[in-house]
Amino acid sequence: MYKISEVAEMLAIEKVKIFEALIVHDEVLSPFVIKERHLSYITEDGVKNLEKLLFGIEPELEENNITVEEEIDIIFEEDHLDQFIKRNEDKKNQLRNEIIDLKRQINTLDKELRMKDDAIIHYQKLFSEDIKWINQLEEKNALTKNEVSYEDEKKSSFFNRLKK
Repeated sequence: MYKISEVAEMLAIEKVKIFEALIVHDEVLSPFVIKERHLSYITEDGVKNLEKLLFGIEPELEENNITVEEEIDIIFEEDHLDQFIKRNEDKKNQLRNEIIDLKRQINTLDKELRMKDDAIIHYQKLFSEDIKWINQLEEKNALTKNEVSYEDEKKSSFFNRLKK
């Protein structure tokens, strides 16, 4: 078993290329990758398969003129990269549709909030008009009470004088 850095040195490529190959060709290479304590190790067979995938033609297959891609196509009928791309496009479309739905919901909620704000403003105006009307009624009522009490005082003083 070899660390990713050791495999990179053996194949004279960057570690990033190995990680990309592990992601793209996950189904082919995952049986050969062992993860222990946050480190990934690749078996010897995995290194051979990785070399086939990265450099195209395996030395044994050169005699038969069969490329690695043809061999993989024969085994899986579809290239893993195409499957990976197709899955990502499907997920992208699904997420795009979810975003569109969420934007619609946000717009609907914004409209409802605007309607509620307008209703609140309308009812505030009605409420302030009602308060003004009530205050006017109270003032009129207070004036009439004052007039009535003044006249009552006049009447009572007249009758009081008579009684005397």
